[in-house]
Amino acid sequence: MSIEILKDDELQKTYFHVRDKTVLREEVKDRFNYEVDRSSPTNKLREFLAWSKAIMDDIMYQKKILSQPVSRFFVKSGYYMSMLAIFISFLIAILILSTWVDPALVEQPPSSTHLFIRGDNSTYTKVEPGYRSALQKYEPAALNMPIEKLLTYILGGLHNIISLGVVISFFLSNQPRMPTIAGIQQWFKATFTTSTQEKEYDEEEEAESQLQIHLFSFQTLYHILFFVFSILGTIYYGYFFSFHLLHITQNNQLLKRVIMAVTRNGLSLLWVFILGMIFLYIYALVAFGFFRDLHDPNSGMQCSHMYECFINLVHKGMILSTLEMFWEEDISAKSYGWNIGKALFDFSFFIIISTIGLNIIFGIIVDTFSELRDSKWQIDQDMRNSCFICSRESYDFEHHPGGFEKHVKQEHYQWAYLFFFIHLRNTRINDYSAIELYVHRQLLKDNISFFPLNRAMSLEDEEDSNEAKIDTLLQKVNYIMEKMKAQEALKFYEEEERKQQEWIQRNAAGKAP
Repeated sequence: MSIEILKDDELQKTYFHVRDKTVLREEVKDRFNYEVDRSSPTNKLREFLAWSKAIMDDIMYQKKILSQPVSRFFVKSGYYMSMLAIFISFLIAILILSTWVDPALVEQPPSSTHLFIRGDNSTYTKVEPGYRSALQKYEPAALNMPIEKLLTYILGGLHNIISLGVVISFFLSNQPRMPTIAGIQQWFKATFTTSTQEKEYDEEEEAESQLQIHLFSFQTLYHILFFVFSILGTIYYGYFFSFHLLHITQNNQLLKRVIMAVTRNGLSLLWVFILGMIFLYIYALVAFGFFRDLHDPNSGMQCSHMYECFINLVHKGMILSTLEMFWEEDISAKSYGWNIGKALFDFSFFIIISTIGLNIIFGIIVDTFSELRDSKWQIDQDMRNSCFICSRESYDFEHHPGGFEKHVKQEHYQWAYLFFFIHLRNTRINDYSAIELYVHRQLLKDNISFFPLNRAMSLEDEEDSNEAKIDTLLQKVNYIMEKMKAQEALKFYEEEERKQQEWIQRNAAGKAP
């Protein structure tokens, strides 16, 4: 593998050996490509240096894990086990859709016969109807059939084994750690502050936080629940297997952006939700004070207590609206002022809660999704049309063999620079070449001047050739200009000589008798 280094304003190519390229995980590449700051060429290279330290630590850890046969099996097969778990979850869902029925439609609980003794020592029997326990009533009738029950337990047991493998693969690949105090403070600062100055922190810490997964993070909790719900699904008739269908979001970029559209501005949505609850509380107070007599307890519209009024308004107000919740067939006994107040109550609830409130929530989600979509499009365009290392556009390499694809995959392959940094880490300083020692010193100072920004060796010959052509053209232009000046001078001399001859002839003609 080779890279190009800029030293003393001269491009140099250096070669080095890479033992294993597979230790760089694809998910790390994708995370870096879509989270790095691409606002300017220098920002990309600075963040590449900052991320490279955390990525190299991850690669060292991956080498250690992959050196063990058992751990290597779980790490390498983690993706396939995730796909298999989703497939089995869909099979269980199909089995449930096609076989589950209401137990009341299939069978009645068995009755019981009891023997009783009368006071005269005579006996009699009494048949009491059967009943189901609180747990049994949730058991679908299909599971009483041997085939469906057997299939459910077979698929459930296989799902348990695969889910355990997914969890083991996650823990081996990511090595979740306990959060540090500094990390907790950084999380609170990034979450709850709005000032850009307060949110600024060291790029190296940012890169480490991007790759490091904490023991109490959402991803860790999700994978633990992934296995726990698999066990519960086998025990409780398959209900909990529905959770595993959501795992398709983990391997699909589009679905990830859909989830991020809701979670990215989670704090804003939370404050909007709190504001909505405040408005609903105010409307519940008005409903309790003036319209509680319109509630029909028989239809589930209780409003005898304030909390009942508030819960019903939250539960049914968004769906039925206050017009249907507080409805009375005969309003002839009500005054005209009461009807105006009721109309204002219903109309304001519809405008403030049902229209403005919901549109604010939808607007936040839609705007976030659009922002994520545009950001991904810009990142894809940058990766497709611009070199990450030198930032030259793709059309600059159209006249070269292999074109832009060869340039970004061989000449300026961004991950080759990362492997070169690993090569420097694994090599003793005394064994460094001159160019390796130069790059090592620049890395210690976090200096990016060794990157060939806006330069490439494949373009050097073309640029030299273009300069030579320009010089030749300038020489020809100068020769033509000199030629034209000489001709103009000659014409001027001949014209002056002609004028002098004419003057001589006129003077000679004037002196003649």
